[in-house]
Amino acid sequence: IGFGIVQAIPSAGLTASAWYAPNNGDFGVRDQYNANGAVTGIRNSAYELGLTGANVFGVKGLSLRYFYNQEEKSTSALSDIEGRSYGIAYQAGAFGIGAEKHTQNRTGGTATTDADLTVKTYGVTYAASQNVTLGLTQMKTDTVGLVKEKITSLQLGYNLGPVAVIAAYSKGDDVGGVTGVDNTEGAIRLSTKF
Repeated sequence: IGFGIVQAIPSAGLTASAWYAPNNGDFGVRDQYNANGAVTGIRNSAYELGLTGANVFGVKGLSLRYFYNQEEKSTSALSDIEGRSYGIAYQAGAFGIGAEKHTQNRTGGTATTDADLTVKTYGVTYAASQNVTLGLTQMKTDTVGLVKEKITSLQLGYNLGPVAVIAAYSKGDDVGGVTGVDNTEGAIRLSTKF
């Protein structure tokens, strides 16, 4: 359970947010006799600060986002968990383009060694018609000690009115940071609104 606040900054087209949780997660049984962070599954306090915006500073179609979060280290960890995520997107007519980067100094809350993580995502979309949209996304994940993982995905969205269909084809290289572990995957999703 946490609490936060959101504040709009209309003159800049931005929204600021802050969030805090005194206990960022536990499995419910052992919290009565184990201190936070003492064992795997019981985690310490965390907070997040964010800034998002659409049509930022009067530039139509420009979107920005930035988030910083931190979780206090557990008793066996070397340092706090810190993460940053920031991105930019621009939409002009039928075309959209965007990029995002996420960094994290640790991959596990109770690990005794650090393993920096960096994820970069790039995407482009095209609205071929009022009902058909195409999208291409590439994500690269770089974790210290592992080879770089790359996933490329092509999506097709079709609006049937009350029902939307999304088809996707994805190709992964060195999945999980393991050399030679490659795969391909196809998916179709139907969604509706009531």
